[in-house]
Amino acid sequence: MKSSLLEAKPNELLNVFLNSYNDIFTIDIEKSRELISIGRKLYNDAPYQKYLVNNWYESLKTSQPAFHLYDDDNYFIDLWICWAEYSRNYLRSIYKKNSLTKDTSILSILKNINTIVDLGCGLGLTTASLKQIFPQSKVYGTNLKSTKQYKFCEFFSKEYNFSIVEGFEDLPQIDFLFASEYFEHIYDCLDEISKCIKVFRPKYLYIANSFNTVSYGHFQFYKDLNCCGVVDQKDISKKFNKTLKELGYRKIKTNLWNNKPTLWMRNES
Repeated sequence: MKSSLLEAKPNELLNVFLNSYNDIFTIDIEKSRELISIGRKLYNDAPYQKYLVNNWYESLKTSQPAFHLYDDDNYFIDLWICWAEYSRNYLRSIYKKNSLTKDTSILSILKNINTIVDLGCGLGLTTASLKQIFPQSKVYGTNLKSTKQYKFCEFFSKEYNFSIVEGFEDLPQIDFLFASEYFEHIYDCLDEISKCIKVFRPKYLYIANSFNTVSYGHFQFYKDLNCCGVVDQKDISKKFNKTLKELGYRKIKTNLWNNKPTLWMRNES
């Protein structure tokens, strides 16, 4: 699959990806292709996505959220759809010539980027793409080690020269943190971003959150920062942004629709 992941047509990449994934896990390629096609067209009404969402929100009524679905045999289908529909475009916006201003790209201000972390890297497609955008940088992806996606990332990381790790506590300081649809899946997301900042102290963060949406892995309430209270789903985005500002970061205004992903820069001390 060694090619420009951000410039090649998604359907061309899909053919190569499905064959690579099949080499490791043995899947029904044609059925998988069909489920991906339906998911991209319908998403919320697609059978597999409805299966994930229904099971997740039903499980939230209990004390055991359905985290096991992250390792479902077909979860790679949802990961591919999210990559093709969202993450790929988020990353392409970095070097789009008018993404920062009408004449400049976001890439133009990302100077001296030597270390990057991709939080919750899924199938590793975003991590590999970051390596292609910043070939001089050391790039890390984080994932759940017990899942099939982690095993695929181990294979993929060798082909695209990035590192895959389970946690981030032992990683070095990072210049650039990328997180696409990651913090919505963390119940204590405010503590999580605080911990990320403490460990990495990145100069830049590029974050795409969709807290106030119905999707597999999203919570209806999130733990408040450093206490046992909760924050309603409709309020967590503002609280998340406030937390980042209190941690010493400011938003950089871009030309991106709805300023998403949001580019944050650490205030100079």
